[in-house]
Amino acid sequence: MSIPEIAEKEGLSVPYASKLLWMLRKAGLVTAERGRSGGFSIARPADDMTLHDVISALGGPLVDPGHCKKFGGNLDECIHLGECSLHDMLGGLSGMIREFLTGTTIGDLLSAPGSDIRRRAFMVLDEDRDTKSEPMTRPGSMGN
Repeated sequence: MSIPEIAEKEGLSVPYASKLLWMLRKAGLVTAERGRSGGFSIARPADDMTLHDVISALGGPLVDPGHCKKFGGNLDECIHLGECSLHDMLGGLSGMIREFLTGTTIGDLLSAPGSDIRRRAFMVLDEDRDTKSEPMTRPGSMGN
């Protein structure tokens, strides 16, 4: 498909579609053929390309567990880095998202109804809950 065709089908501007395709091509996820019958196509089978591959090519993780080291305000890093529940939560969330994205292929998206993909996401969440020995409770709560 040509850039204008992709842009029209996806509701994107031609320059933005061009930029995204350049990023995907640079990552080796799509190929480009020049000429009248040319256009873009995926570089390998859809079942061999994960959502993680695509997200990484388009700019990196959705949740960056290193966020606290990068945005410490006026300091080099956040003063709460060693004892921050938000930092731990971001790390756990990043792991769950990565697991889901690496376990879901473009082929899955093309062949499965949306409900199957949503079910897989909930399975990742349930597996993570099953690995926890006890629910987290606050001091002084009924669980202690």
